[in-house]
Amino acid sequence: MVNQVYRKNIYKKSSSIVTLFAILLLVLSCEKYLDMEITDTGRKPVVNAVFIADTFPVVKVFESKHILDNTHYKNISNAQVNIIVDGQPWSLTYDTIKRIYTDTSLRISSQSNVIVNVDTYLGKAEGTTTVPIHVPILSCDTFPHFDKNGNYDGVELRLRFKDIANVHNYYMITFHSNSLYPTFDAYNEPGLEYINEKIFLDDFAFDGKIKTLKFFVYRYAGKYMNYNGIIEFYLFHLDESLYKYQLSLQKQINTGNSPFSEPVMVYNNIKNGYGICGSASYFKFKLEL
Repeated sequence: MVNQVYRKNIYKKSSSIVTLFAILLLVLSCEKYLDMEITDTGRKPVVNAVFIADTFPVVKVFESKHILDNTHYKNISNAQVNIIVDGQPWSLTYDTIKRIYTDTSLRISSQSNVIVNVDTYLGKAEGTTTVPIHVPILSCDTFPHFDKNGNYDGVELRLRFKDIANVHNYYMITFHSNSLYPTFDAYNEPGLEYINEKIFLDDFAFDGKIKTLKFFVYRYAGKYMNYNGIIEFYLFHLDESLYKYQLSLQKQINTGNSPFSEPVMVYNNIKNGYGICGSASYFKFKLEL
């Protein structure tokens, strides 16, 4: 007998979760060791700035290093970090615990234009981004799933959202659960990449249309016979820069441990330095089984 499956659509902006997401974006790095001589051209400022709609700004500044240097990055805590949000200047202060520059009294809005100016002992660096608007998850329908022998083996989830027409959009979808293990149906489709349990979507193949993604929660032998739990889906609408950065970063992480893999260059868009200035809005959907 199939347990009753129901869904709850909760749209809740959580600064702590999104701030953690932003911090994780900033601190992740990957190193690859190459047996070759590379000229050291000196240090430059590295600026990682992630702006997520309805949360406070997060900027991290540190010193670049030689490609063959395997020491930790040196954090810069005495930089002058200023941002201009829709023409209004703001000065960010350094949080010594989180090691980020921020202003918790400021909330970034969707469609805002943000310019970042960073002045360090290594020189000045700059970045700019426009925060994407919110794209909601329309629904997550549930259906019983049967194996090839006709035996019930779990639940199929169909997540739906509508793309914004006549605009080039980029998305990233992540999911989290403490008790259930959703599996994405990673079909081969133009503009879709599934890496490290993250789904990346370029909308060129479904501009303005409703997009449906399939997930499965399988019932394994001896487990989940009377299962229940919560799955949280996050739909991030990314600007192009953050999309390229996250996609290239995940590819580098995915291939970094293989000595035979082709090196992946992580995207950056900081003027007079390295790093990323990007933005996103997000929609959270909670599904209870």
